[in-house]
Amino acid sequence: MTQDRADGRFVLLDGIRGVAAILVMLLHSLPFPMLGYLAVDLFFLLSGFVLARGYGDILSDPGQRRRFAISRVIRIEPLWLASLAIAILPTAGMVLFDWGYWTPGVWLLAVVSAPFFILLPYDNWGIPLNQPGWSLAYELLANVVLLVIGARRWPVWAVVLIAGPLLLLGIKQWTGADDTGWMTMSGNIPRVLFSFFLGVILYRLWRGGRVPRFGAPAWLLLLAPVPLYFYAGPHLKAYLALVIFVIHPLMIWLGASARPTGSVARLASWLGFISYGVYVLHAPVIMLVEGLRFLLWNNNAQGYRPDLWTAGLVVPITLVLAHWLTVRVEMPLQRWLKARFLPRKAG
Repeated sequence: MTQDRADGRFVLLDGIRGVAAILVMLLHSLPFPMLGYLAVDLFFLLSGFVLARGYGDILSDPGQRRRFAISRVIRIEPLWLASLAIAILPTAGMVLFDWGYWTPGVWLLAVVSAPFFILLPYDNWGIPLNQPGWSLAYELLANVVLLVIGARRWPVWAVVLIAGPLLLLGIKQWTGADDTGWMTMSGNIPRVLFSFFLGVILYRLWRGGRVPRFGAPAWLLLLAPVPLYFYAGPHLKAYLALVIFVIHPLMIWLGASARPTGSVARLASWLGFISYGVYVLHAPVIMLVEGLRFLLWNNNAQGYRPDLWTAGLVVPITLVLAHWLTVRVEMPLQRWLKARFLPRKAG
C-alpha cells in the first residue's frame, strides 16, 4: 500500500530528513544567510511521526516505557559521543586563543556536561561543545512528555493547541537575533512540543486512513526542502509560520504516502542512513577544519570569518565521516547495547 518497509521506516521521509540535515550543515558553513534553522522544526515533526508509529500504542505498558527510554538513549548517544570527541581538540584551541567565552573553566564544564545534553548559559543556552545538540536536548524533553501522556488523542491535541499559539507569539516577537522570541530557551519549548506532537497526530490520522492519502512525485518531495529554506523575501515571520504550520505537515503527509523506486529510493535510503551523523558531526568538523585554517593562514581571532572554502571542505568530509562512523561505530555499538540492555519483547 505504501513504501513503508518491513522494518517500519518510511524511505522517503528518511531521505527528506537527510536533505534537511545537509541544509543545516550548509547554514553553518556558508558565509551567507539561509533559513536552514527551519529544518529543526521539520526534524521535530518527523520524530513525532516516526515515534508514534513505533511506540504510540504501547506506552501504557511500564515495560514498553522502559524499552522506549533505553532505545532513545541507544539511538542518540553513540554518534553524539563521537562528535564530542572530535570537538574536544578545536574547543581547547579556542581556550588557548581566548576565543569568545571560552576559558579553561567553560571548556571543562562543557566536556563534562555535553554527554548528558545539559544546556549551558552560553550562546543563548546551548551545548558549547556541539551547538546543534540543543535541538536534541529539547527533543528529549518531548520524548519525556510522550512517555507521560502517550499518544492518546486528547492529551496530544491539548499539547498542540496550547503550544501552537505560544509558538506563533514567539515568531511574532522574534527580532532576527538568536536571543529573542522563538529562538530563546522558553520559546524553544512550544517550538518542539508543537511540531513533535503534531507529528504524532499526523501519524494517527495517516494510519487511520480517514483522510485521503495524496500522491506526489518522490523526487520532488525529496528536493522540496532546498528551495523552501533559501527564501529571502519580505514578510519573513509570516513565511516561517506558513512553513511550520502548513508546508511541513503537508510535506510529511505526502512523503509518507509516496512510493519511491529505483535511484530515488536508493538515494533517499542513503540520505536517511547518514542524516543523524551529518547533523551531529558537522559542527565539530567545522570547528576542526576552521581551526586548522585559522592556525595555518590567519590566526587573528578578531577578524577571522568563514568563507566558501569552509563549505567546500566541511561538506565532503562530513558526508564521508557520517557514513563511515555509522557503519563502523554506530551500528555495531547499537547492536551490542540493544543485546545487553534492551528487555526482550513479549511474545
